[in-house]
Amino acid sequence: MQEIQDELLKKLKVGFIKAQDVCDIVTSEKLQNSFLWLGIQKPSILLATAKRWLGKLKWHYNKIKNRMYIDGHECDNIVAYQQVFIY
Repeated sequence: MQEIQDELLKKLKVGFIKAQDVCDIVTSEKLQNSFLWLGIQKPSILLATAKRWLGKLKWHYNKIKNRMYIDGHECDNIVAYQQVFIY
């Protein structure tokens, strides 16, 4: 599981994670060699299995948000500006 987690973190640095990425990681030569060393023969997994594995690895699905969040929303001038729209 740790090797899968490490590979997912590498993929996360260049984009986002999909369940298909887990399938690809499992079929990779590196993980297949690790499986053989442990005596496991698992050449591939189904997409549904990959989704369950993501859940077990504590990865969660989120919608992509189109907004940018910048800290500083509690500054006095920002709070005063927001009050105009709230009240």
